[in-house]
Amino acid sequence: MSNSRPTPNPGSSAMNKIKNILTAGTAGVTSILTLYPIETLKTRIQMKSESGTGKISPLGLMKEMYKAEGIKTFYMGLGAAIMRQFLFASLRIGIFYNFIDYVKQKNNATSATLLQTIAGSLASGGFAILTVMPFDVVFVRMQAENSLPVEQRRGYTSLLNGLSRISKEEGVKTLWKGVLPAVARAMALNFGMLVPYEKCKALLAPYLGPVSYTHLRAHETRHDLVCRLLLEKKKKKKKTKKKKNK
Repeated sequence: MSNSRPTPNPGSSAMNKIKNILTAGTAGVTSILTLYPIETLKTRIQMKSESGTGKISPLGLMKEMYKAEGIKTFYMGLGAAIMRQFLFASLRIGIFYNFIDYVKQKNNATSATLLQTIAGSLASGGFAILTVMPFDVVFVRMQAENSLPVEQRRGYTSLLNGLSRISKEEGVKTLWKGVLPAVARAMALNFGMLVPYEKCKALLAPYLGPVSYTHLRAHETRHDLVCRLLLEKKKKKKKTKKKKNK
């Protein structure tokens, strides 16, 4: 019997990469659809805090928004948020795991090295926010639209309308205003969540077997939790299929 490693199937490898990206993006969209009203409320609280209106009650502000503007106000800018979250989650998490899979396969290893994990987390986080920054600008403005005086409201009708008008009226550079702090935050976010998780998983695997995505999630945001659960489900299905084939 030959002990040589099986030759990877290029088609299967490409499909796995696509699945990683789509799974991450789907998870991001699921989370934003569920929690968007809270995101809108958070933005309003931040704006009121900056204006020095004193102590703010989240429940009181929610009632005030609903009475004055209706239920639709909690979903202002949802289209831009969906596009932003799909791209951001796809790139930030999908690219990271594609990179980790690549280095493990290349080095015939069960896990990536610490340096490789750090590099992957920083690169994917920075690249992701650079890509979605214009969507961030539009959706934050749309979220805050109804809190502005009538004469200051921009009246963006959609994501594309917002991108087009900002480019024409304020210049393309405005779409990346504040990008350096955003990149630093995204890189730190990826590093802080993904690197400890991957290294702890590798350290515990010899003692506990494959570490479930639900075991080490105390550091995760709501977006990452959904993504990890979907990825876990996908990997369990793969293992079941392999056992049946044997």
